Amino acid sequence: METSAAQPPQQERFKSFDPLASVHLMRFDLQTRGEVLPETRERVQDEELSYLMEGVDRAACSSFALQRRGNDFVYFDRGEWKPYGGMLLTGIEAAKADARQDFRKRFLTERAEQDFQIYGQVRKLVPGQKYAWYSPYPYAEAAQYGDDFIRSCGFVPERKMGFLYMATCEANGNVVLESQTVDQSDEPAFRAAMGVFGTEPTADMDDMVRAYDTRLSQEQGGVFYAGRRGEERRANAYETILGQRDLIEYFLDGLKNLANNWNLNGKDLEYAVKKHTYGIWAAFKKRIDGETTSKVQRTRNGVPIVNALLLQQEVGQAFKEFASQGRVLVGCGGAISMLKGEQDILNANSQDVFNSVFGGKDEDKFGPLVFTCKNGHINRRPRGKLISECRVKSCAKGSVGCA
Repeated sequence: METSAAQPPQQERFKSFDPLASVHLMRFDLQTRGEVLPETRERVQDEELSYLMEGVDRAACSSFALQRRGNDFVYFDRGEWKPYGGMLLTGIEAAKADARQDFRKRFLTERAEQDFQIYGQVRKLVPGQKYAWYSPYPYAEAAQYGDDFIRSCGFVPERKMGFLYMATCEANGNVVLESQTVDQSDEPAFRAAMGVFGTEPTADMDDMVRAYDTRLSQEQGGVFYAGRRGEERRANAYETILGQRDLIEYFLDGLKNLANNWNLNGKDLEYAVKKHTYGIWAAFKKRIDGETTSKVQRTRNGVPIVNALLLQQEVGQAFKEFASQGRVLVGCGGAISMLKGEQDILNANSQDVFNSVFGGKDEDKFGPLVFTCKNGHINRRPRGKLISECRVKSCAKGSVGCA
């Protein structure tokens, strides 16, 4: 599992996605250092991909390293390492400010304060120790205020998605933070996951997920992985995303080029960044669904050589296709609008665009994209296509019933 020295993903989002945040970080480096620092590029990658990870309709597990400096952990921001606890306190204040504008968001303030308390426990870890917790889907608030409001807060109503977390302190004092998505957000299953430490002090994330799924199986029958039926064991959307190295590098290079274009400011910069970002989202979606593949032609010393022209065409085409489809949006107040055409998309809320790109179920007109063959092997087929053979080469011909 890949780790990073930059910054872990946000456990909860306290405000809508800001498409310009990464460009502003890069532009600060360019203004003050004349280049984008490696730590900044790494942080941008972590934050952008962590956000994208939650949109993919699959189980996902990511791992990030928190670097210890003195009695606190640090993250890289605007050319220097800053106390991580300070960022969490800023998150609390941001959540309170949002709640003053919209009383329905008070529960996010409570979650931000809980995160800070958990952070206090993580700071106490010594080498060899672990700490685990979970973050459930807000059922009560969803029932009271509706799915559209909860979705605007960064949650996934279609999956009732929650998270399992584990912090492990390494010999050097740094802490590796693992984050695992789990569907159905079942309280007894969460308690079962936490309970594994009572009998298995050396338990890891796999043990927690197994306990979660076992409880769901007892309640509902059938087989689960990370709260999902029909999901291949150890499936990890984050690894799938990281595997698209050429698209990631093209994304980051594009953000850097926009940051370095001093003629772009205000709305012009916003539209340019949105178009680049939304095209990347749409391209990732098509790849994950099996509609397109990597544009890396070869490698040099183990580093992929990115074909920028082919990627430009892929991302541009993905954006055009998304813009031409037309998506109906229902706002928190019940207002209905149509997201169609480039200008509508660029003027829309970024969270709405994200939900439109990734909000569809993992299925198409032929049915689920993930299914089991007659011999019990889990298969995934490309969106809009049928397959004639099981992915297990030794499986009997004709075992896939969708051909």
